[in-house]
Amino acid sequence: MPDDIDGKFSIYEITLRDKEPGTDFLKLKQDLQNFEVIYRATLAKIMAEHGRLDFLHLFPAVPAPVAVLCGYELLPKVYPTLIVYDYDKSEGGFNFATRINEP
Repeated sequence: MPDDIDGKFSIYEITLRDKEPGTDFLKLKQDLQNFEVIYRATLAKIMAEHGRLDFLHLFPAVPAPVAVLCGYELLPKVYPTLIVYDYDKSEGGFNFATRINEP
């Protein structure tokens, strides 16, 4: 992770249960719908524990449909701006990519 993401940040992780992470886990429409439920619950938990946030840093390692859903689900007046990072091994790890849901 970038150096400025330090011990002051709370880290939440969404991962697969009873499966090894890989590129083939998203096979059915239901798989994406299941992720959506967990993603919404995680956003709600973060907001319940930390209150209204201006920014939320996102380090995705997901297929494109999941990445799209992460941005699509954000209501502008409810959810914080996502600061999204992209992993590039040749650049030393995660680097800033874009902001989503910025007012």
